[in-house]
Amino acid sequence: MFTLKVFISLCVILLTFEDVEVVANDVKNLNGISRATLEEIVLGMSDKIKSLERKVDKLGHLEDKISSLAATVALKSEKIEELEREIKRAAVEENGAKETVSVRAEVNNGENPADRSLTKNKLRGMRQVETVAFSAVMTHAVQHLGDKQTIKFDKVLLNDGSGYVPSTGVFTAPLSGTYLFIYNFGHHGTGETWLELVKNGNVQNAAAVEGHFGGQNLQGGNAAIIRVNQGDTVWVETWQVSDVSAQDTFTTFSGVFLY
Repeated sequence: MFTLKVFISLCVILLTFEDVEVVANDVKNLNGISRATLEEIVLGMSDKIKSLERKVDKLGHLEDKISSLAATVALKSEKIEELEREIKRAAVEENGAKETVSVRAEVNNGENPADRSLTKNKLRGMRQVETVAFSAVMTHAVQHLGDKQTIKFDKVLLNDGSGYVPSTGVFTAPLSGTYLFIYNFGHHGTGETWLELVKNGNVQNAAAVEGHFGGQNLQGGNAAIIRVNQGDTVWVETWQVSDVSAQDTFTTFSGVFLY
């Protein structure tokens, strides 16, 4: 009888809460129940267990379907995201094409040659990013410079676009646009040093220092933002005073493409 009670208890564990309550009430009254009645109870419990097993199988199949559905949803979400990226990419390309057509129209309709040059530069900038910048310094002092003598800044710190040539001291613009040029020079001792910024032989501005004592260390310089066309040349040269000197490391020349 004890073994039978254990078997019934194990069966009860597999039943729903409602069935457990019913069977529990029957188990309390096992004493005095006939063998036929007990067998009927066990058979009833067996049927309920089989019913529960079928429900478990159905739940298992349902779980598989849910997992499959989740995988399908994830796949569709990835496809939707990919489609959205394609739409954004197509929109960017379309806008770029419209802008290119607009700029080409400016090129064809522009009347001012300088404006056409700048517009063509805009068009080229759409195809690739172009950077032009240089910076150079003079590594040795030079003396007895004559009038209109180009200063050669021999040490190149930066030369993006390869426009500056240290052996000549001349910058040739590889790209049309607006540039910033800065030049500085050192002066030691008495006397005067005058330099000027030149584009295609035309003076843009000038700078000067005047020393009154032999031990003076002075520095002068200037800057200019000017329009430059592709192929134009820019350099720094002496001006007005002959037999001047420039001090090393203090004498520099730099330029950068702005837009």
